[in-house]
Amino acid sequence: MNDVDALAVRSSGDRVPIGLAQVWRGTADTQPTGPALIHDGTVISWQALARRIDSVAAVLHEAGIRNGDVVAITLGNRPEHLITLAGCLLAGAAPICVDPWELFCRTLDSLSPGAIVFDAVYADDLAPVQAASPASRVWLCADLDAPSWSVPWPTSETALGRGAEDVAPEGTTLFRLSHGDPPGHGTIYRWNAGDFAQHLARRPPWWPLHAAVQPEGGGERLLVADRLLDGGIQNRALETLCGGGTVITTSRSPRELWDVAAESGATSMAVTGSQLESLHLEALAARQDVADLQRLRTILTCGSLCPPSSKEQLLQRLPAARVVDVFDTAEGVRLAYSIATTAHIPPSGVFRLTEHARVVGPDAKPVRPWAEGRLATVPPYPVGIGTAGSLPAHRLIDGGGEIWLSAGETVRGTESGEIVLKAVPPSAPAVSDLPAAEAIFTTLVAHPHVLEAGVVELPHAALGSVFGVLVVLDQDGTVADVTASAHNALPEHLQPRLILRVPKLPTTYDGKFSISRARSMLRDAASLERPDTVRRPLQSNRDRVWGHLVRLAEDEQVLLTEVLGALMATPDLERRVAKVLGYPDWPMPLTLLPQLDPQLAKAHPDLDSYLTFWETAATDVLVAVDHYGWPYTDRDGPHVSDAVWLLLQHCDLHNDAREDVLFTVTQAVALGRADPRHLALLQDRTRSLTKEEQLFGTFMLRRDSAPHFLYPAPPQAELDRMRARIGLPSVASDLSRSDVPLVPCDTLRRRTGAAPRVPELESPSAHAWRVLPSGSAPVYLCGPAELRQELRELRAALPQPLLSTARWLDRSPGLCAASQFDAGPAADKALARARLDDIRQSRLMIVLEDDRTDALTRAEAGAALATGVPVIRVGESGDPLDDYPAVTAVPDAAAALEAAREWASR
Repeated sequence: MNDVDALAVRSSGDRVPIGLAQVWRGTADTQPTGPALIHDGTVISWQALARRIDSVAAVLHEAGIRNGDVVAITLGNRPEHLITLAGCLLAGAAPICVDPWELFCRTLDSLSPGAIVFDAVYADDLAPVQAASPASRVWLCADLDAPSWSVPWPTSETALGRGAEDVAPEGTTLFRLSHGDPPGHGTIYRWNAGDFAQHLARRPPWWPLHAAVQPEGGGERLLVADRLLDGGIQNRALETLCGGGTVITTSRSPRELWDVAAESGATSMAVTGSQLESLHLEALAARQDVADLQRLRTILTCGSLCPPSSKEQLLQRLPAARVVDVFDTAEGVRLAYSIATTAHIPPSGVFRLTEHARVVGPDAKPVRPWAEGRLATVPPYPVGIGTAGSLPAHRLIDGGGEIWLSAGETVRGTESGEIVLKAVPPSAPAVSDLPAAEAIFTTLVAHPHVLEAGVVELPHAALGSVFGVLVVLDQDGTVADVTASAHNALPEHLQPRLILRVPKLPTTYDGKFSISRARSMLRDAASLERPDTVRRPLQSNRDRVWGHLVRLAEDEQVLLTEVLGALMATPDLERRVAKVLGYPDWPMPLTLLPQLDPQLAKAHPDLDSYLTFWETAATDVLVAVDHYGWPYTDRDGPHVSDAVWLLLQHCDLHNDAREDVLFTVTQAVALGRADPRHLALLQDRTRSLTKEEQLFGTFMLRRDSAPHFLYPAPPQAELDRMRARIGLPSVASDLSRSDVPLVPCDTLRRRTGAAPRVPELESPSAHAWRVLPSGSAPVYLCGPAELRQELRELRAALPQPLLSTARWLDRSPGLCAASQFDAGPAADKALARARLDDIRQSRLMIVLEDDRTDALTRAEAGAALATGVPVIRVGESGDPLDDYPAVTAVPDAAAALEAAREWASR
């Protein structure tokens, strides 16, 4: 009974299983102790697999899931993925395997899934979806550490409590999702579960394996080397289990999969063609020895075309192996295949038909050799589209008593029984079906070093969508050159977000550009390009990671305070830095200086130390937020969210990566668990680097009781509308806190009950100001920021030898590099140090007051008195400050000038 034919369902119909669960139960009866699933060395026997399938079915049944109810499965490459699929079918449900993106974007709402099975790593992201999805009766977490609103993975082996005969084959359907372009717009194909099991349980034509390499107990050992969510990869795994084999999954990186294959004794590997070409071959070539891969005899590729050159390269290293290209349709039907060995590598697009595929002409009759025809399949195939729709009539062919399904591919048959897919003309552009993508494509292929280009749309949380590009370049071409050319030739909204160099564009079997595979390659590019020395933090280390980032933020502020102080103390250096950064027209942040002028970035030791700090700090914060999402104020503490914001706000050399994580900030704000000002500032800073106008107007200062924007912004009514969407006050309400560079956080906030940290006593600033002219009488001018202009007029009227020491009067985020708007507390601290230095150098203070006098003005007056500096106060008499002997009260600025002149004469 352990022979695959004993479990296969023959077309004559001598046994029709209800679903995959029943097929696998039969294997469990005949080889209970044999390995069914292996994950990172942990083995699940066939008997244990059957029991776990029963347990999942029981959980779903107890939650009220019945025949035809949709269950959405969003799980990675792990045993629970396949266990859940079988458990759904055993419970009579209709499973649909989806990417987490489909749930976040609510694209499956029309299906009203009764249950959702998910990884714990997505718990925070799915919380708002769960709260807004009353139709989903149960959220089953595939981990024991499950959120409170979900059901944890069952640990006890509980039977369903009813026989398989209670589930009618006619009433059980299986949904398969064909991921469309753009994501979220794929076609959902509805299968009868019995038909689907019948299709998969047929022995694949490329079996049997070489008997000499079969492991003890027989059966294939398939290593899943790509995403199980990919329809073709999932089919290979299900076929293996239906044949009584073993499926191997792993959480290790793609570059380690050959090691996993050796350690687990894999006899076959399932991978998409482009992934094999772009990643796995490189890792295989890097292996010094392949002797431990002797058992690996079959590489199954699907999803996109693997060129003959890649097959030849693989077979040179594994001469005893074979590469099998499997041609599946979007519906999940296995139509054709090709086998490459060292003795023969078939040309691209040449396949052998499976037993249930046909090539027919317009009259539904078989075509003669080399005549064009349509590729079609005999039953079983899907019964419809969506929850109730039927298959399109134009795809159904009357095959003379049997209805065939057209696969939509044009092919030619050969005398030897093979087929040749009709290729797309080379002039056809490799783009998404969008006019914008075609414009980008036209621009890129005009570049002299671009041989081929493929343009796809990528989802983006804040902007809706952006564009990514794959390019094939000649030996003289560089991505940097192509990027610069695209940015010069295209308008801002069409400039590609990511340009990735590839040896060959991914294609489907008929030679068309594979948009879905290209999108996957672009999504993976960021993680594949991370330095190998950067380890992604583990879930259990979240608190430790947040603590590390808090300390990094504190270190950054210390370094930045010294830098800003150095710039204030060195006017010539500040002028040079400000010019490079684009002041005052479009001021760029200080962290971009190494990119704009590497030599100037090392002109001062404090500047060099600060910018060197960001070489590693940026990676730390980006990886942490990418892995854990945005820290919640109520869960992780406001001091953590403040620190992460501050670091992310200054990751300007990684603007694209920073923009990628804005989605997690948006989610946290939508849940009311993050400061909306963090999101607004990050979004406006990100846009400022690409010369786009602000969305929220956060880079704003008050000038003459009116808003002054450092970067262009929409009309105030539009700003207020955008601000209201995320819970931010209106522009008018925010104006009162916009007199100085905005600090959107309470500095050094701590957890409730935590002991405050006592700051160290600080010595006078190490950055001495200019040497005062001989014979001058230094005067410090003090007052609220609203009276800055009046104080400047007073400064201009000072008679000799009076000389103003108040540098703060000329400090402005729009004019001075040392007053960067979003520098955080460091900007205020550096300016406060400069104010104290200026007070120490003065021999007299003039305080200009009105009804807007603030605490800072009084603090500076107190500092002057404490250091023996006399004060002339301009304002109404009777103020408590007048009681001090060293304070002279005068009614207006003219009287203050006269009193100062008299003081200087003494």
